[in-house]
Amino acid sequence: MVTALLFAALAAAPAGNDPAAAFDRTLPAAEARLQQGDLAGAEARYRTALQEGWLLLGTLERVEGRLPQARDAFRAAADAGGEDARVQRALAAAHLQMGEAAE
Repeated sequence: MVTALLFAALAAAPAGNDPAAAFDRTLPAAEARLQQGDLAGAEARYRTALQEGWLLLGTLERVEGRLPQARDAFRAAADAGGEDARVQRALAAAHLQMGEAAE
């Protein structure tokens, strides 16, 4: 059931906004840079992968109705990757769903 809810939530997201697909793309890119000896490039891509992972975890938590945990995951995503509009929207939505004013 959890998987079905996640797929439904991801299917409802705009195209190109699938956090699982983004994570699946960024991790191999980071590993390839590392193997090439490009440490700065690898670090940048690992940071992106980390942000995508937090975004995915936040989405899972939101689908499960665990809004405080979703909010915390979206905060971690914001900390990991800076000013990503998707992360900021997800964090704002979590605050709204919890009846909180955005921080």
